Formats: sequence, structure tokens, C-alpha cells
Amino acid sequence: DLAATTGGPDACTDCHADQTPGWAAAEAAKHHPNAGTRPHFGVALAAGRANPVAAQGDLRVLALDETQPGLIRATALWLLSQGADASAAEEMAPLLDHEDPLIRAAAIAVQQAAPPHVMAQRVGGLLDDPERMVRIEAAKAMLTIPPARLPQDTAAGMRRAMSDWQGSLQARIDIPETHLVLGGMALTLRNFPAAKGAFQEVVRMDPQREDAWVMLARITAAVDGSEATLAVLDEALQRIPDSPALTEMRASIRAQ
Repeated sequence: DLAATTGGPDACTDCHADQTPGWAAAEAAKHHPNAGTRPHFGVALAAGRANPVAAQGDLRVLALDETQPGLIRATALWLLSQGADASAAEEMAPLLDHEDPLIRAAAIAVQQAAPPHVMAQRVGGLLDDPERMVRIEAAKAMLTIPPARLPQDTAAGMRRAMSDWQGSLQARIDIPETHLVLGGMALTLRNFPAAKGAFQEVVRMDPQREDAWVMLARITAAVDGSEATLAVLDEALQRIPDSPALTEMRASIRAQ
């Protein structure tokens, strides 16, 4: 009954292929006239996927709804984090202490919309959370704060949580997505040689990853200059000759 609203799969018209989701919803209502009319979480999540900023109000309500399963609330928080502002971060702050680790972990990303010093105060304690998943999310959030600005105990917790994060990545070191994460981490820390090496590994493992070629070209331009960047782009276009992004980058550099 929500297929037309959310774009979700409609099992009825999988079989009744000549019918529409509207027909299926009407038939369901006919067979189950006493079904409840409580709003379904799928509507808020679908709206959040389409536009997380516009759906902020519904996502906040869903994230705070104690009658919903933790996975649903965590999904609402994940979507909310993509369009959150400081008021959303403040409203969701109590969820950092929630008993469900899925909710605690997802609530951390929302706090990145808060001022850095406020975010650090709220999230710092989760660097020593009992659940590794939560510790890793806390480390990701705190990554942009220079270690010198952290209290000594928080800095120690950050080192431990970073070790957890790096360990989890090592378990998936044989897939390109892991090296994308390592490259992003290195860029945040302004470690350009490590970032370049990570994106080089991505394109070695999967030469069709346009996003990795673009990042590799940008880093090369910043570190090694135009000639080296053109060499990277020439190699990239041999692999993905129809890439508009890579073609445009190459034309821009040659024009300069």
C-alpha cells in the first residue's frame, strides 16, 4: 500500500503484472478493512532519502520514537545526519546515551552539525564505549579536531578508537572501498602521500572507479604539478574513455 508513496517493492503486482500498485492497495484494504492506519516509518525514510533537508522534521520524530525498532531509528539518524543543523544535533544529543548501540553509533554523525567544541564534548566520552562500532563512529567524528586541542584523556581514547577503526579496515583490505576510506582518512589528516597511495591502490584494484581517479588527479595536481596530473588523467582515460569528469579535468589543465 506504500509502493506509490515510497517507491518500495510491491509484491502483489509482481504476480498481477497487469495491475498497478493503486489496485493492489485497494485490494489489500478490501481484504483487511480493519487494518491499522498508523503512519509507517517507510514514508519518513523514503522522504529522507529523496531530500534529507526537507524531511528533517519527520526524521527527527522517527529517530526519537521509542516505539520503533533500533534499526529504524538508526536509519532515520543516518539520513538526518545528511541534512542536520545545530538544532538537530542538540535535539538528538540525548540519544548518545541510548542503551541500543545502533542508535548511539548513528546519533554520533548528527553531532557533526554542532560547533566543533560542542561536538567534542558530547562525543568524546564515546571513544571508550563498550561497543567497538560506537568507538569507531566516535573516532570518525573526532578526526577533524587537531590532537593538540584534545584533553589528554580524550586524546588517549582517540588513539585507542583509531586503532579499532584501522583494525576493522585491515579485515577488509582486499576490497577497493576500504582504500577509499583510507584515502579519505589520510586527506582529513592532510597526509597527502598516504592519500595518494590509497587512491592508487583503488584504481589498481578497480580501474573503473572514476571517483578514485578524480581524487588521485586532484592530489597529484596539488603535490606534483600539471605534467604529472596529465599523465594520471591520460592513464585514467585509457581505462574510462567516456568519463565527462576526467575529460573536463584534462581539458582544463591543458588550457592552463
